[in-house]
Amino acid sequence: MRFAVLAMLWAVGSCSMPENEAVKACEDFILTKLRSPSTYKRIEASGSLVPFDKPETFTAVVEYDAANAYGTPIRDRQVCVFGLKDGKPDTSRYYDFDSDFSGKGKDVDQAVRESNAAADAAMRAADNAERAAIEAMNNAEDLLD
Repeated sequence: MRFAVLAMLWAVGSCSMPENEAVKACEDFILTKLRSPSTYKRIEASGSLVPFDKPETFTAVVEYDAANAYGTPIRDRQVCVFGLKDGKPDTSRYYDFDSDFSGKGKDVDQAVRESNAAADAAMRAADNAERAAIEAMNNAEDLLD
């Protein structure tokens, strides 16, 4: 019993608060891209300050198991790089950890603007495709007449 209590105290004491926040933000990112988030199971997580990066960054690494599209459990690892704010990982910014390894991230307003611009571009492309399809159908009808 004493061993279990000591092991729990060691595990809780070995994770710093900034590391916990960064790991939580990294796990939230993982969950958004999983087909079946309910199958997510953390295997291991760690975080560390990267002082030789200029500006300094904080890197969290999460190893996890989750089911793929066929339901088969797959082990994967996610690396999340955060910028620092007051010496702690800045979890208030939006990060795409699959493509941005700079730790700069975006503020929420910038992320929303970019998302809206991408949605608008997709709508324009869909409208153009619809117009082209209608025009092609009209031309085909003209040829049949």
